[in-house]
Amino acid sequence: MKKLLSSLILMLSLIFFIGGSQVAFANEGVDEEIGVQAVPSGLKYPGTNVTVKAGDVLYSSKGKNTNLVGHIGIVDDNGSVVHMMTGGMKRQSVANFAKEFTFSVYTPRSTTVGKDAGKQARTMYNNYVSSATYTLATGLHGARTKQYCTKTVWQAYYYGANRNLGGHPLTKVSLPPWQIVDTAYLTHAVSGVKN
Repeated sequence: MKKLLSSLILMLSLIFFIGGSQVAFANEGVDEEIGVQAVPSGLKYPGTNVTVKAGDVLYSSKGKNTNLVGHIGIVDDNGSVVHMMTGGMKRQSVANFAKEFTFSVYTPRSTTVGKDAGKQARTMYNNYVSSATYTLATGLHGARTKQYCTKTVWQAYYYGANRNLGGHPLTKVSLPPWQIVDTAYLTHAVSGVKN
């Protein structure tokens, strides 16, 4: 009986994870439909002429609304921002992210790398929104269900585009956001974005 139950749980888990990228979870962090797979043409960051691109890294510097360490998110391949907060993984429009944070935009030097990282960010959100928990006590290469903002962006680039932002060891724990704004792969586009 135990073996049958274990097999059933394994089979259900595989079905969930294989089909997970096609499932939209009901979550308070979602404010857009998940099914779209392209950044809307002409979408700009609020108050700028800078075009939103998949893989853009949005960095909010140290301040009281970022727990004095900063915050970071990534634009997925449909133009939404994926980021990890203490309350869980969140996905929201650029405009709504800009209502919460004043940030700088770092855009990928390679469009292909950006699209790959953006796609991975969307996949991570779809697969882990209901199970990801916030913790700083986890290595960069560790479990994808244990996240913090920097790790989420780092993993999107590492697993999606084979890029180690900042060149950090995979076991690095509790990495602050400013340490992955890597000029080898990203270029500064604009600062002070706020809605």
